[in-house]
Amino acid sequence: MRGLNVVLTVALSIVSVFTSKAEDEMFKEALKDWKRKIERDTKQALGSEYHNGCIFPNGMEYGSLVGESGYLLEHIAKYKKQKYGHYSRRDRPLPRTNHKLEPDAPFLHPIPNTCPWPEYNCDPNSFYRSFSGACNNLRYPIIGRSFTPLRRFLPSDFGDSISSLRTGKNNKPLPSARLVSLTIHQQSNDTKHNKFLTCAIMNYGQFLDHDLSFTATAKITVGEKKINPDCGESFCETVLEECEPITIPNDDPIFKPSRCLKFIRSQESPNLACSIGPREHVNQLSSYIDASNVYGSTKQQADALRNFDDDGTLRSTPTTGHHHLPIGNLDKSCKSFNNDKEMCFDAGDVRANEQVLLISHHTLFMRHHNYLAKGLKYVNPSWSGEKVFQEARKIMGAIMQIVAYDEYLPAILGKDHMAKYELNLAPAKEYYYGYTSKVDPSIRTEFSTAAFRFGHAQIPNHLTINNTNIEYSRLFFQPTKSVHLGQGNLLKASIENDLKNADRVFSKIISSHMFTANPPFGTGTDLPSLNIQRGRDHGIPGYNEYRDFCGLSRAYSFNGLVDIPPSIRTKFSQIYDHVDDIDLFAGAMSEVLVEGSQVGPTFQCIIGRQFKMLRKGDRFWHENPGQFTMPQLTALRKVKLSSILCANTNIVEIQPEVFKKPIRQVFPDIQELIDYVMSEGKELSEYKLLWDLNYNAVVDCNIIPAFDFTPWADGA
Repeated sequence: MRGLNVVLTVALSIVSVFTSKAEDEMFKEALKDWKRKIERDTKQALGSEYHNGCIFPNGMEYGSLVGESGYLLEHIAKYKKQKYGHYSRRDRPLPRTNHKLEPDAPFLHPIPNTCPWPEYNCDPNSFYRSFSGACNNLRYPIIGRSFTPLRRFLPSDFGDSISSLRTGKNNKPLPSARLVSLTIHQQSNDTKHNKFLTCAIMNYGQFLDHDLSFTATAKITVGEKKINPDCGESFCETVLEECEPITIPNDDPIFKPSRCLKFIRSQESPNLACSIGPREHVNQLSSYIDASNVYGSTKQQADALRNFDDDGTLRSTPTTGHHHLPIGNLDKSCKSFNNDKEMCFDAGDVRANEQVLLISHHTLFMRHHNYLAKGLKYVNPSWSGEKVFQEARKIMGAIMQIVAYDEYLPAILGKDHMAKYELNLAPAKEYYYGYTSKVDPSIRTEFSTAAFRFGHAQIPNHLTINNTNIEYSRLFFQPTKSVHLGQGNLLKASIENDLKNADRVFSKIISSHMFTANPPFGTGTDLPSLNIQRGRDHGIPGYNEYRDFCGLSRAYSFNGLVDIPPSIRTKFSQIYDHVDDIDLFAGAMSEVLVEGSQVGPTFQCIIGRQFKMLRKGDRFWHENPGQFTMPQLTALRKVKLSSILCANTNIVEIQPEVFKKPIRQVFPDIQELIDYVMSEGKELSEYKLLWDLNYNAVVDCNIIPAFDFTPWADGA
C-alpha cells in the first residue's frame, strides 16, 4: 500500500482537474492541513506504534489499490464542500487509464493520476465466461467485474452527503445500533422454528451469498505493515476516520462493562465514472452467479485451485473415501484466529473457513466439479484437461443458477411470488429470451448490506449433528472440526434440522456470543448491531425510502408501520425520533413474513429485484440460446441439490427436496396435520393430498437421478 506522501503527491498533481488556477494554492494548503491532521490523529490513536502511517483501505491486493483512488476522490469532494459549500459530480473525472486488457489478464496497478478501470478486448464469440466477470456485457465490459463498486437502488444518504454515517431527520446521530438491536432483535422465549423447512436453506444461502459479494474493511498502514485498528474496546473515542465503534448502552445485560463494540468501516471505491462524489464500496467478487465461490473471481485465484492435469480437476486433500478441500494459505486470516492450531482450507472464496457448515458446502461443490470432470472425460477421452475443466466449470455455473432459482428462491420469497420478479425458470424444451445488455446486474449495496443478511436470523442456537446437540458458536473458525465431524454428517444435519424463521428475533449465539473466543457462551459481538451499523456506513437510506421504492405504503407516523406488529411499532417510537430514521435492516426484519416466505414485503422486493437483474443481465445465463444444446439443458434441469449430495457424500438416503422436510416427518399422524390446519385456518385438502402422497419422503439415493453426461459426448 502506498503511503500518505504518495497520495498527497497524486492529489496535488491532479488539482488542476478539479480547481481553477486561482484555487491551486488554497487547495494545496488544504491538502497539507489534511495530511497533518491525519498524521496527528493516527499518532494519537496508535501511540508509540505509529511511525508515519496513514489510514488506508485494505482488502484483497487489487482492492487496496482501487480503494486509494476512492479515498482521494472522496476527500477532494469534502474539500470542495467545505470550501464552497457544495461539489458537483459534473466536475471533470480522472482521465481513463491507457490499460487495455484481455478479460482474464492480471489486474495491473492503476497508473497514478488516472481512473483505475481498464478497457477490455472482448471476444464476442467466447464460449466461456471470464473468472473476473469482465466482458460479460459487451457494451460495458467492466459491469459486474470483480473489484468494482457496489451499485445502488437509491442514492446514498450520508450524514455529510459524502461519507459520514447516516444521521436522523433532524441531523442528530441515530440511536446506537446496539440499542436498536437490544430493543428490537434480541432473543425471547418464543423463538420460532419452521417445521416445514430445513436448515439447509440457511447454509446454502450463505454459500450463494459468497458467490455474489464481499466488501473489504479498512486497515491502517504503518510503515510497511498493515494493522487492524481496534475500532472498539480501547479505542471507543478514537479519532481514526475509518473507525465507528458502536456505543454500548449503560444498562446492557451482556456487554457491560465494555463501552463499545468494534466496528471498522468498509473500504471505499471510486465510482465507475471516477468523478468526485459520495463514497462507494468495492465488491471484490464478480457479481454474476458463476460459481466464483468454487473457482475464485480472478484467474490467479482459479489457477491456485487447479491441478492442471489431463482430467481438468480441482485440487483436493486425499483421504479415505471422498476428498476434502486442499489445505493451503489463500485465507490469510485463518491462521491468525487459530494460532496455527487449525488446518486451513483453500476455496474459491477466502471466507470458506468461517464455519464448518460453510466448509462442508465448499467441499461438496469442489467434489462435484471433479465428479463432472470425471464424467466428461469418460464420454470424451480425447478432450484436453483445459477443455474438461472449462466445460465442468460452465456446467457448475448453470447448476448454481438452477439450485438458486428452482429450489432456494421459492423457499425464501414464496413460490407464488416468483413470477412477479420474473424468476421462474423457462419451461421444458424452451430457452430464456430475456437477456439484455441494458440491464446492469451488479450487486446493489442494499441487497448485500441489508436484505440478503436476512439469513443471519435463521442461524439457530444449536444444531443436532450425529445425534449430539452442539451449540452453533462452537462451529465458527474451527475448520479442523469439519473433518472430525465428517463433511457428509454435517450436510446430513443441515437437511435434517429445522430452520429457524427469519424474523426480527435473533438467536443469542448471534446477538451476544458471535465470534466469541470462549464458546459456547463467552462474550463475543452482536451481528444485528453490526448489520445496522454497516448500513449506516454504506449510506443506505432509511426503511421508509425503500417502502416507497418498492411501491409499498409509506409510514407518516410510527402507527403507520402497517407491516410491523403494533408492539414493535411502539418499541421503534421509543428509540427513534422520527419514523423516517428507522434503519432499513431493523425495519424490514421486523415485518411480518409474507405467507409462504422467509422475508417481509420490503426485503422480498429488494431480493426479488436483484435476482431478476442477475438473470436478465447475464449474457452467459444457462437458459440463454447458445449456451447449452436443448438435450444438455434438459439434463441440467433434472439436477437437484439432493442429487449433488448423493453423488459426493456418504449420504445413502435423502428427501428429493432438501430445503423441505418430508411431510410425514412434520406430521407423523394424520390427526396432527388436521389439528395444525384447523388451528392455522388453512385449507385442509391441499395438506391432506400431500400427506396421502407421502410428499418428499426420504428415498434411497439410487432413486435420485444421476447426472446424464451423454449430451456432452462429441457428436451427440
